[in-house]
Amino acid sequence: VALMRPEGRFFWRVNGRIRLLSERTVVAVGVPAIFCRMESMVGSAFLDIIIARDSLEVLGVHGTSLRQ
Repeated sequence: VALMRPEGRFFWRVNGRIRLLSERTVVAVGVPAIFCRMESMVGSAFLDIIIARDSLEVLGVHGTSLRQ
């Protein structure tokens, strides 16, 4: 789901080769959520997306989208 979000697609387009790390269940802003991390395979760029488990609403986005 995170990869299909606009932020995830942009990260993939900018970095080309990426990997998705294991998702983790967390609690964010008081609701059950899924923490997803994507990393560039050719640099140190990463993207963290936190998505509400029930509504799939994006609760937070953090990272860099530039090749490094």
